[in-house]
Amino acid sequence: MEPVTTISNCMENHLKMNGISISQFAQISGINSGSLSRIIKGTKPISFRELYLITAAMGLPEDHFFNNYVEECFTTFSLSIGAGSAQF
Repeated sequence: MEPVTTISNCMENHLKMNGISISQFAQISGINSGSLSRIIKGTKPISFRELYLITAAMGLPEDHFFNNYVEECFTTFSLSIGAGSAQF
C-alpha cells in the first residue's frame, strides 16, 4: 500500500525543503499562522479560499491540488458521518 499524500503533507514538505517557517508561510500566503499550523497537523479542514492561497504561495498552478481537495473533503465528511458527529 502506497503512503497517502495529503495537501497538508505537501505543505509540510514544501516548508521543510525551502527552509520556511509556518510564520513566514503565513506572511507569504496571507493565512493566519495558527490556521496553517492546524491545517498541517490535520486538525482543521482547508477551506477553498485557503487552498487557493496555499497553492499560490507554493508557486503551483491553481488547480494543482483540486483532485486531492475533493477527495480529502469527501473522506473527512464520510468519516465525520460515520463517527456520528454530523448534524443536520
